[in-house]
Amino acid sequence: VNVHDFGVTKLAADKAELRWWGFDDPFADYRYEAQVSRDGRNFITIGSVEKNTANSDAYRLIFKAINGENGVYFFRIKQIYSNGYSRFSNIRQLTLENSDFPQFTLYPNPSNRIVGIKFDNIYSGHFSIQIYNTQGQTMVTREFVANGSSYVQVASLESGVYWMRFIDGKSGKSCVNQLLIK
Repeated sequence: VNVHDFGVTKLAADKAELRWWGFDDPFADYRYEAQVSRDGRNFITIGSVEKNTANSDAYRLIFKAINGENGVYFFRIKQIYSNGYSRFSNIRQLTLENSDFPQFTLYPNPSNRIVGIKFDNIYSGHFSIQIYNTQGQTMVTREFVANGSSYVQVASLESGVYWMRFIDGKSGKSCVNQLLIK
């Protein structure tokens, strides 16, 4: 592969820069495609860059997390020749968050009965939670207002595995996290 020093740098909570150098062959006909995956196996193209043998600068491409998507992203560079032959760089990974959605952690998790939410990027707002057991039965429904505190205790549960749905009252967006009670 003509790609070397491929790296991914987090520019913001939801934005990354892919950067690499190419040992570009002026006689070969190829291009570079930047690709992303959520599972490290199934990649999609997020941008294409033609080779540039006249420029000694690094290749760069900016990636922004899909609205509502949080977690680990896997990146690679695909070098595609005009005859269809392809080669791949090493895979790099980075965790990105959607900065529009409140970021929180279930704390502690696993827990000894007490369940709380620790906010990472908000200080106020109206929220609701729903906690379900593994049979899908609603165990807790609660609405609350966060106003300045970075931690809110929301429930006390018996041992088991639960799913907590967190809903932002302002945007209506929601997400689900797993919770383990010892």
